[in-house]
Amino acid sequence: MLQTLLVDDDILSLNKMQTFLADLDFIHVCGQLLDGTGAIEYLNAHGDSIDIVILDMEMPGASGLEVARFISKHQLPITILVISNYDNFEYVKPILQAGAYDYLLKHELSRTLLETKLSEIRLYIDKQQLHQKQWDQMCQLSKQQYLRNLVLNYDIPDESRHFFASDPLLCGRRHVAACLQITNFSSIYQSIPDERHQKVVNTVLHFCDTFFTSLQRGIITHINYGEFLVLLSFPDLTSEAAILQTASQDISLLKNNLRRYLSIHTFAESMPVFDSVEHLRPYYLKIHHRLQVKPFNSDSERPVEKEGNSVLLLSLQEENELSESLLHLNEKKVTEIVTHIFDTVGQTHVSLLGLQRLVLRLTEIMQLALRTASQDRETITVPPPAVNNILDIETLKKQFLLYYRQGLERLASASVSQYPPLIQKALNYIYQNYHLDLSLSDISRHCGVSEVYFSRAFKDALGLPFTKYLNAYRVRIASHLLRQSNDSLKKIAEESGFQSYNYFLTVFKTYMGVTPVQYREKPPDTSTD
Repeated sequence: MLQTLLVDDDILSLNKMQTFLADLDFIHVCGQLLDGTGAIEYLNAHGDSIDIVILDMEMPGASGLEVARFISKHQLPITILVISNYDNFEYVKPILQAGAYDYLLKHELSRTLLETKLSEIRLYIDKQQLHQKQWDQMCQLSKQQYLRNLVLNYDIPDESRHFFASDPLLCGRRHVAACLQITNFSSIYQSIPDERHQKVVNTVLHFCDTFFTSLQRGIITHINYGEFLVLLSFPDLTSEAAILQTASQDISLLKNNLRRYLSIHTFAESMPVFDSVEHLRPYYLKIHHRLQVKPFNSDSERPVEKEGNSVLLLSLQEENELSESLLHLNEKKVTEIVTHIFDTVGQTHVSLLGLQRLVLRLTEIMQLALRTASQDRETITVPPPAVNNILDIETLKKQFLLYYRQGLERLASASVSQYPPLIQKALNYIYQNYHLDLSLSDISRHCGVSEVYFSRAFKDALGLPFTKYLNAYRVRIASHLLRQSNDSLKKIAEESGFQSYNYFLTVFKTYMGVTPVQYREKPPDTSTD
């Protein structure tokens, strides 16, 4: 409802307008005054909450024109409707120039006329509010872009510098800035389509804008890849200690609200107090670097004091082993590698940037395997894990073990899709259990058919008896392990599913034409696997 103030020294006129307005559901009369001086005092105290003033021209004390000029001078968001006794435009022209919306003649005033004019004013106010909202949004986006350009050292036109030099939030105040980094931004980006990436950023920006609007002293802009710059301004505080304490409380509350309402976990690094936003870039560079390389405990959000560079969390050898294990559908080896990676992370000090890169790279490796397997087939997809807190290493490990297990299941299904359902079931069982002591009776029982029927169906589909196929697959796994690890031949035989070491040596040479030792020593580009 539109809060409406009636100002007229004629009590009969006031009562008449009050009667007319009583039936309008979009108007609430919040006050009635008999003189202009009282109106100015009322507006001085409550002007921000008034939408409409219906104002007489001639009154004791201050005139209607003086009231209008007071409203204009103080830029109060009020629409003025003038009630005049004189049918003379020149008489009301000054008050219209002072900002009044329109005027009505008292002797022509009726319920219908007043309702029509107020309905018109309501549409005008709605339109003005929409324009103001759009203007505020444009100004906010411009300030965000200005701050981003400033800290990234991008070109800023002189007219933009002059414009923002007079902005009350950016000039004439003492400031504190902070970098805010989303800890699980890599996984957020991986888990949603590309076209929704900006929506994640916009959601955070909108949430923070609402938060800072309530504080009336902050602005936030997105720098890159889940890193945000927060600028807090303090016009009334002079003590640096008080400013830093208040800024710390604001940032802490913002982080808690992001975690509570959006499930977004963040870290922050703050700058010292400074007087001009033109000095922002050097401070930003320091805290940006400190935030990205600062080591953190994997089981807490507390920073750990540690010198030196952050730990490399995924070696090239581990990447190659993981990719090869996916290629060979070696679930046992994949599980060992992923478990080892996260167990190592859980026992060391890691940087936020390092964790983000690890999550991103592990996701990329699986996505690459899925894309490769999708060639000439139906597209294979497995949604990446949605990580709520990248620093919860145990949960992260469970999520990626599940992610890789689901990916392997899809890869295995794709590799056997050309076979009948019975053979698909048998092959998937082999891929998952090749390292065990598998027998013909085991796999036929798993498939729910007799050994005789299974043997005939398996050989018809694959051209090999079950035992020969199983040995060939185990040799394939063993050849992979020979190239990717320094494990002993006996251990590789066990991991490949051969129950006898001597049998392993015999079968391997039969299929590969060389002994395991000779195969390991041959250059990879001349291998026969």
